[in-house]
Amino acid sequence: MRFLRYTAIISAAMCLMTAASCEHKSSSSQAAATAGGEETTAAEVQTDAAEATTEKSQDEAAEDIYQSIKDAQVSNDKPDTGTAGDLITPGEDDEEAKLGDYRVCEDGIKIYYDESEYPQELVLTLKEYFKSFAACSYTDYTKCVYPSYLEKMDAYLQKEYGYDLRKSFAKQCAGLESKSGGKYTISRVKIEPHGKSAAEEAATMETEEGVVAQPVTENDPVKNIENFFGNYTDALGSDYYENLKKETDKIYDMDFYIMMKTEDGSEKLLVGDYEIIFAEKDGRFYTFG
Repeated sequence: MRFLRYTAIISAAMCLMTAASCEHKSSSSQAAATAGGEETTAAEVQTDAAEATTEKSQDEAAEDIYQSIKDAQVSNDKPDTGTAGDLITPGEDDEEAKLGDYRVCEDGIKIYYDESEYPQELVLTLKEYFKSFAACSYTDYTKCVYPSYLEKMDAYLQKEYGYDLRKSFAKQCAGLESKSGGKYTISRVKIEPHGKSAAEEAATMETEEGVVAQPVTENDPVKNIENFFGNYTDALGSDYYENLKKETDKIYDMDFYIMMKTEDGSEKLLVGDYEIIFAEKDGRFYTFG
C-alpha cells in the first residue's frame, strides 16, 4: 500500500495497527491452548473478559445507532460534496511528498487521485460516503449509493437475516468506531485503479540476491467488475450488472484508502486497499455497498 508508506505519521499508525492485530492473534492462540487442556492463566482470563466487553460494547453501540436512525429517510438528493482547492505539489523536503499531489477540500479533507482517470466529483462522493459512516447519518449514506442497490439489499437482508439495511449500516458505523477507538473524522481519501498496488508489489520482490523483476498479470477492469457483482448475485439478481450497464453512463473499478483522525488528533488508517465500484449516471456518481 504505497499510499501509506512514506510519512512518519502513517508509518506509526500502521505499526500501531499491526501491534493490535498481533495481540489479537496471540489471544486467539491462548484460547486455543486453553481449550486443548492447558492451564488457564489469570492473564488469559483477563484478555478473554476484555474481548467480551469490547464485543458487547460494539453491539450496544450498533443498537444505539440503529435506534437513532431507524426512522431515517432515504434521499435521492445529490450529496453536498463541497469543492476542492487547487492542486498542491508538496516540496521535496515535505514529509508528505511521496504521497503525491493532492487537493484540500473545503471541509479540510485531502484527496489523492489521478485526474486523467477519475472525475473530481467521484472522489468527492467517496469522501461523503465515508463521512456518512463517521456521522452515523443513514440519509447521507443513501445519497451516495445507487438507488436499486438500496432497495434490493434492504429486501434481501430482511428476507434472509431478519433485519434491514439501516441495521446493517448501524453495524458498520459501530465497527468503524470500534476500529478507530471512538469518534473520528475523515482526513484523507485516495483512489487508484484496482490491483495497482498489488501489481507494483509483485513487480519488484526482494530476494537474497536483491530486487528481481517479476511478471505482472494484466489487470482486466471489465472482468473485475463482473466478478464484483457476481458476489452479489443472491442479493441483487443474476441480471443486475447487465441492467446496470444499460442504465448508466460509465462504471469505475478502483481501490481506495481512507485515513482518519481520532479524538486525540492522531492520524490512522481506517480502511485501505479495498475494491470499490462507482457508477456514473447523468453527471452523478454512486457506489455499491
